[in-house]
Amino acid sequence: LVWLTVPFLLAGMWTIYALVRQILLMTGIGTTLLEVSDHPFHPGRRYDAFVSQSGRLHVRWFQVQLLCQEQATYQQGTDTRTATAVVHRETVFSDRKFDIAPGGAFEAQFSFAVPAEAMHSFEASHNAVSWSLVVRGRMARWPEFERRFPLYVYPLAAAAATAPTPPQAVEGLAP
Repeated sequence: LVWLTVPFLLAGMWTIYALVRQILLMTGIGTTLLEVSDHPFHPGRRYDAFVSQSGRLHVRWFQVQLLCQEQATYQQGTDTRTATAVVHRETVFSDRKFDIAPGGAFEAQFSFAVPAEAMHSFEASHNAVSWSLVVRGRMARWPEFERRFPLYVYPLAAAAATAPTPPQAVEGLAP
């Protein structure tokens, strides 16, 4: 009967190890802050951004990527499956081998453009197109980390509707 409890004890120990590791990852790497210059996003436009990473870290590599994913849910027999494909991935900022001092933060500014031919964000019951800025990095003595910041890209027609209209001169109305 004792040999039946061994797998459960091993599974419990593994779960506790994974939990402690995840807590250390979330607290040890520090806070990631990402700010963008404008919202909503439109295809073909350029945006400025600011990224800040805190924590006492020796950074091997650090990057920000603009990512678009398409997700489709479909039936295969009695199973429901979801397929996800990366439609666009572009590294918009990258830096290597630097240190973040205790109490300090790594800060950088960069710019990026949503591709002019890009599909806007979309969500339906069985399909979705989602955009995000993904901050990824590798620190010394830590596994890789990834933090996602979702974006909403409007269609081109909405971009034309929200564009500021230039002032127009009206003739013949002088006082």
